[in-house]
Amino acid sequence: MILPQKMFRDIWHAKAQFLTIIIIVACGIFTFVGAITVGGRLEKSVSRFYDASRINDIWINVQNASDTDLDAIKQLPGVEEVQGRAVLKMFSGNRSVDVFVLNGNKLSRPYPVQGQPYQAGGKGIWLDREFAAANGLKAGDTLDLGLASGRSGSVVIQGLVLSPEKLIDISSKTLSTRHDLYGYGYMDMQAASESFRVSGMNQIMLKIKQGADGQALIRQAENLLGGKYLDSMTHKEHPSTAGAANQIAQFKTVGYVTPVLFFSLAVLVMVSTMSRLIANQRTQIGTMMSLGFSTRQIRRHYITYGLVLGIAGGLIGLVSGYYGIPKIFMGTLTRSFILPEWTTAFPVEALLSVAAVCGCCVLAVLLACGNKLKQWPAAVLRGSVPPSPGHSRAGSRLNLRLPSSFDNVWMLRNLKAHKMRALMGVIGAFGCTFLILFGFANIDSSGEAIEAEFGRQNLFALKADINATSISLLPDPSPSETPVQYIQEAGIQVKSEQGERNLLLTVLDNGEYINLDVNSSKPVAAPQEGIVLSENTAGVLGVQKGERIKVRFAGGAWRDFRIADTIQAPAANKVYLSRRAWEKSGEAFVVTSVLLGGQANLERVKEAYPVTQIVSKEEIREANAQLNEGVFASAAGLTVAAIFLGVAVIYSLGLISLTERSREFATLKVLGFRQQEIRRLLVRENLLLTLAGIALAVPAAWEAIQALAEWNADETIMLFPKIRLLSYFSAICLTLLSSYAVNRLMSRKISHIDMVTSLKAVD
Repeated sequence: MILPQKMFRDIWHAKAQFLTIIIIVACGIFTFVGAITVGGRLEKSVSRFYDASRINDIWINVQNASDTDLDAIKQLPGVEEVQGRAVLKMFSGNRSVDVFVLNGNKLSRPYPVQGQPYQAGGKGIWLDREFAAANGLKAGDTLDLGLASGRSGSVVIQGLVLSPEKLIDISSKTLSTRHDLYGYGYMDMQAASESFRVSGMNQIMLKIKQGADGQALIRQAENLLGGKYLDSMTHKEHPSTAGAANQIAQFKTVGYVTPVLFFSLAVLVMVSTMSRLIANQRTQIGTMMSLGFSTRQIRRHYITYGLVLGIAGGLIGLVSGYYGIPKIFMGTLTRSFILPEWTTAFPVEALLSVAAVCGCCVLAVLLACGNKLKQWPAAVLRGSVPPSPGHSRAGSRLNLRLPSSFDNVWMLRNLKAHKMRALMGVIGAFGCTFLILFGFANIDSSGEAIEAEFGRQNLFALKADINATSISLLPDPSPSETPVQYIQEAGIQVKSEQGERNLLLTVLDNGEYINLDVNSSKPVAAPQEGIVLSENTAGVLGVQKGERIKVRFAGGAWRDFRIADTIQAPAANKVYLSRRAWEKSGEAFVVTSVLLGGQANLERVKEAYPVTQIVSKEEIREANAQLNEGVFASAAGLTVAAIFLGVAVIYSLGLISLTERSREFATLKVLGFRQQEIRRLLVRENLLLTLAGIALAVPAAWEAIQALAEWNADETIMLFPKIRLLSYFSAICLTLLSSYAVNRLMSRKISHIDMVTSLKAVD
C-alpha cells in the first residue's frame, strides 16, 4: 500500500500537470470515439436497411422490357434475382413524385412505416414518409397525381414507406431537404394501369451472387436486350448508396487521423512531466532502493502513473465522445439520410482506443525513466545536475540576429537547455491554432461550395420544369420581356479508354443564367463546339482538354465529342453542351426546363409553357444550407477542444518551467530583479513559443483543408477549400488570448517561490 499512496500523493501535488495529460488524452479519445460512433451508427443502420429491403446491385434502364427479357437475364450466370418495374415522374400540383410501378416485390422492397405494408396486387399508393409528413398527408388520404402527358387520377394512400434507394433525396438533381416538393411512392402495375393507363417496364433490377462480375453481367444484359438497352448503374455508382458510403468513409478518416495530434502531445507532456517528477524524487528513489525495493518494482510503480492517467482520460473521453458527438451530428444526419431506425450499438474500437492510449502513456513513462533507475542507490541519492544549455551553430546565429539584451540571452539559454519543453510549447500552440482554424475552414469551405453553385454558377432565380417539348413549339421571348433561357436535362453515358460513367447532361440555349466559370465575374456560356466536363469527371475518365470522348444518349449510337474545356463545377457529375454542338451531333434539342429571372410573371409563364413544377433557387439554397448545421456544430466543438488543449498545455509547461527554474528565479530575486521583470521573462518566452506554433499552424491548416477536400470529393460533388481572413484572425487571436490568460495566471505564482528552498540545489 506504500507505493499506491505515494502515487496518489504525487498526482495530487502535481495535479495541474497530470490534469493536463488527462485532458489531452480525453480530447483524443473524444474525437475518435465520437467519429467512430457516428460513422458506425450510420454504417450499421444503412446495412440493416439494405438487408431488410433486399436492395439490388444493378439498375438497368430500358425501353419497354418484357417478361421474356427478365427470364433471359435471370439465366445469366452470376444473377441471383431479377425484377422489372416502371419508374414514372408524376406531379401533384407543384410537387414532383417519382412513382415506382412494381412487377412483384422481390428487390428494393418498400419498408413499411405506417398503415398497411405493400402488397403485390394492392390498390392505391404507398407514399414516401417524409413527403407525407411535409405535406400533412397520412394513410387513408387521397392524393391527386398526374403524368406529364396529361393523364391524371386520384389514388388512396395505403401506407407510408421508406425506400433503400432514397437515403439521399436526389429528385431535385441537387442535394436537397425539400421533402415538401420532392417525394416518391410505390404502386402495383395493375393498379397503375387502371388509374393512369400505363404499361410496360423501363427499369430492370438485378441482385447478383457474391463474387460475380457486375460489369460483365451488364455487358451480357446489354447484348440480350439489344436496342431496348439505355444505360445502367451499379450499387457503387448510385447517388444515394454512394453518398452513404462516402459519408461513412469520411467519419472513419476523421476518427483515425484527428486523434494522432492529441496522442502525440499526450506522450510528449507525459515524458516531460514524468522526467521532472523522477528527477525531483531521486532522493526518494535512492531511499527506496536502500530499503530493498528493486528497480523493477520502482519502474512498475511509475508505470502505474501512466496507466491511471490513461484510464482516467480514456474513460472521460469515451463517455463524452459516445454521448456528446452523436448529439452534435445526428440531427444533421437524420435530415441527410432517411432511415427507418438508427442503431445505438457501442463500437468495440472505443475500448481498443483506451487500451492504445494507455499503452502510449506507459511508453512515455518508460522513456522518462530511461537509465535513471539503473544506477547505484548512492549515485541516485546525490541528485541530478541541472542541464547545460550547450552550444550550437543555430543558436549562435540566432544570438547574432537578436539584440544582446539580458532578456534575450536568458530566454535563448533556457530554450536550448530545455529543448523538449520548448518543443511541447510549440506543439501546444500549433494544436490550438490548427484545430480552431480547421474548424473555421470547414465552415468557410461549406459556405464557398454553396456560394459557387447558387451564387456564381446558377444565376437564375426560378426554374420551371416543363413537359419535354421541341423548341420549335415554344415561344421566342421578346427582348423587352424578362429574359428566359431554355435548357435540356437528361442522363447520358460517357466513355473513355479508362472508364465509363453515367452523368447528367445539360444542353444550354442562348442565355446567361448558367455560368460555366465560377471564378469569373461575368457569365461564361458553353462553347459552340465540343463538350465541357468537370475537373472531377475528367480525372476519373483520365482525359484532358482537347482530347476526345464518346457520348451516348438514351441507348442510341455512341457519338464522338472533343473536350472543349474542364471546369470547376459544384455538381461534378454534370456535363455541358451548347445547343449548336448538341444539334450538330445529330440530336434534337428538346426543352425540359425554362430558367427565369426574379421579375418573371409566373402566371404568364404557366400560360406560355406546359409547366409541371416551378422551384425557387433560394429555397433550394436554404435547404442545402440546413445540411451545414453539423459543420457549424463540429467547428464549435473543435474550437472548445482547441482552447482546452492550448490552455492545458501552456499551463502545464508553465508549471514545469517554474519548477525547473525556481532556483534561477530565486537567484534573480536575490540579485534585485523586480517581480514585474521576472514576469516579463516568463511571458516573452511563452509568447515566442506561441508565435512559433501559430506560424506553423497557419500553412498546415490550409494544407489540411485542401487534403480534406481531395479526400471527401467524389464523382458527384466538388468541394471548394477556403479560409477567410476573419477565420485566420479569429484563430490567431483565440490562441494568443489563451496564452495571455495562462501567462497572467502563471506570473502570480512567481511571488510564491521559496528562495531559500530553491537555492538549495545540486551544482
